[in-house]
Amino acid sequence: MKYEIYDNEASLDIYTNENYDKSVMVMKHSVKRIGIVREDIIRIDTGNPLESVFIRHRDVLQPVTQTAIDLVYLFNRLISDCVCCDCSPQNPA
Repeated sequence: MKYEIYDNEASLDIYTNENYDKSVMVMKHSVKRIGIVREDIIRIDTGNPLESVFIRHRDVLQPVTQTAIDLVYLFNRLISDCVCCDCSPQNPA
């Protein structure tokens, strides 16, 4: 499954390219940590294990990055630029 991820000021919106009706909205203020779990799998940790989001780097169409580490740095930068509050991940990468 391919993903497109967009910064929506207070949230990250994750869409599948097969059907834009299926999406996940992750509120930036709820993100506790973003990191690499295994090789190219990125975990967006919201504190609740059942609500964490796992994304394979090679399946991300937008934004385009060379490596999973680059995508994690980009996510951390987007999270730190939150409109709703002055929030940032507690433990980036």
